[in-house]
Amino acid sequence: MEASAFSGTGQQVAGEYRYVSLLGSGNLRTSFLNEHPRIYINPIDGSETPQDGRKSYNLTGSLSQGLGHGWYGQAHADYASSQTVKQTYSTDIAALSSHSRVIGGSVSGSVKTSARLRWLSVSVAS
Repeated sequence: MEASAFSGTGQQVAGEYRYVSLLGSGNLRTSFLNEHPRIYINPIDGSETPQDGRKSYNLTGSLSQGLGHGWYGQAHADYASSQTVKQTYSTDIAALSSHSRVIGGSVSGSVKTSARLRWLSVSVAS
């Protein structure tokens, strides 16, 4: 868990969770940003532009987990509630140009019916 204060703009709280087990592993990183309203002063001409306060959150993570009886689950997320805020505070060049929001997952496994083995896979993405 970490907390940051940005002078003149607001606060951020972030946390990360990781796990490893015999059947799988995963990680999750979340951050919540609360910016208060401010006035941006252009350093060139001295003009003032008011900016509204913003609240945003980011969710990033992945999961791979054995579910038992030949079933396996996977999930992934790379979601930002505000792309503008994500691009403003990011130091990752790839994230600066990314405009995607992804939350998805899948479950797959084998089902035996009438002495035949069939493969079943279900995926969900948003």
